[in-house]
Amino acid sequence: MSEIRSQATPARDELAAVLMKLWGWLGPDAAKMLVEQVEAAGWSKPRMVNSTVELMALPLGSLIRALLHGNQSPGTVFERVGKEWLELDPSDRGDGEQTIPSAAIFRVYKHGVFVLFTPGGE
Repeated sequence: MSEIRSQATPARDELAAVLMKLWGWLGPDAAKMLVEQVEAAGWSKPRMVNSTVELMALPLGSLIRALLHGNQSPGTVFERVGKEWLELDPSDRGDGEQTIPSAAIFRVYKHGVFVLFTPGGE
């Protein structure tokens, strides 16, 4: 089981607790059923990466979104292409794409790094 999948249970519990708090009348069994339906519709809690070690543990081809100015910004998307990350910038048309080392991502993008995709669908 992948590290991403192993985080599913805490996310389920967290979502159920939020639902029960939001709707005071909602009991644990009903909250669990709602969470199952939400997950069946495709929802999953975004996975945040908190260290260079976690970043380097992602497989080649993984995509991340790094935030420079908080969650309201569009962020920068990177693909892991070895020990470095390739910046995917569709508006950058003439000079090629840039790569950045994992450690530099955490120095530059201080408002969070989120996993968008890992190969294999996990």
